[in-house]
Amino acid sequence: MKNKATNILIDKVSEALLKEEIVCFPTETVMGVAIIAENEQTYNKLVDLKNRPANKVFPFCVLKKQIENYCEVNELQKKIIDKFLPGPLTVILKRKEGVPNFIGNEEGTIAVRVSENEFVNTVLEKIKKPIFLTSANLSGEEVCKDSLEAKNVFKDKVKVYVEGKPFGGVATTIVDLTKEKPILIRQGVIKIEDILNVWED
Repeated sequence: MKNKATNILIDKVSEALLKEEIVCFPTETVMGVAIIAENEQTYNKLVDLKNRPANKVFPFCVLKKQIENYCEVNELQKKIIDKFLPGPLTVILKRKEGVPNFIGNEEGTIAVRVSENEFVNTVLEKIKKPIFLTSANLSGEEVCKDSLEAKNVFKDKVKVYVEGKPFGGVATTIVDLTKEKPILIRQGVIKIEDILNVWED
């Protein structure tokens, strides 16, 4: 985050998030849309934007050092977190007691994402709060390939667009770490075999 233009963009995105507005930016995997994880109203804004079933939870994007503020983490889970995060992996963990119900699902779990993207992490450091981060598309439709496609889909429903396209193009692997052993929910860059090898090592 060295140049002035990037710093101005970080400020714009951070300000919009703190005002509970939706932003759109490229991530290391796909184009993403995000909103601050502040309350149920901000969550529902993202639901409405994507025309998505309300019971289908959004990934909860935090800095690695913040995970244990929101989730119960045992030694086995910590091994996976230490090995693969930040990275293209979303881990499902138990919600910590006292964390609001809108963060996570009815079963008390949270889908946690720690981005490798320097821009995203700089914004998270600046706003000092987590965000809900999900793919930039209407529910059931293809993910937008770049910021121009996203603008055509969401128009002025998104407050700030960061120009560009994602760096990877492959969605994260999603793995449930709340069971006896990791369970693959969605295959992405990281293979379940690699996760199990670390878990069982």
